[in-house]
Amino acid sequence: KHGNLSAAAGWYQRCLAQDPDNEVSIRGLIMCYVSQGLHEKVVGLWESHANALQDNDSIALKSADSFRKLHNTDMAAMLYQTLLDTDPLNKYAMSGMAHLLYEEEQYTEAIKIWQRFLDTEPESIIAHTCIGNCCRKLRNFENGMEYYRRAARIEPDNFYALFGIADCARGLKMYEQSLQYWRRILDTDP
Repeated sequence: KHGNLSAAAGWYQRCLAQDPDNEVSIRGLIMCYVSQGLHEKVVGLWESHANALQDNDSIALKSADSFRKLHNTDMAAMLYQTLLDTDPLNKYAMSGMAHLLYEEEQYTEAIKIWQRFLDTEPESIIAHTCIGNCCRKLRNFENGMEYYRRAARIEPDNFYALFGIADCARGLKMYEQSLQYWRRILDTDP
């Protein structure tokens, strides 16, 4: 896979050497770099071609994700927010912004975004478990447990939901229930 991506990246680079403003080649090269986890290169291309790329939501999102992975939170937040200003229900931008806020320990703000996400996709296991994670970080174990239970109702053997329930039960000093969930986790995912 990476051999094909490297070959494609080389082709896009040759095209850009002849036409530095070729948007198709810039977008293609960014997608190759994203697929290879070359976030520094994604950011470099974004910074040198932002004007040509800013109307492409997919590339803006990929670039925001790369900025976030490189811990450039200001730039990531600005790109996510720009996407959300254009489309407040953009699930990918909501997810990226919520993850960014979580990483910045802004758990209450992350919860608000994940709850908006649930308005568009109520069966999202990721949103339920991420809200549970935020609640756990805030030591609000009762609410956290409720969100993890919702995720477990959607997917009964989901490791993250079961782990969250077990840890919230421990936080609530419900040790027997916590132990039951730990056993269930081990039975499900030895």
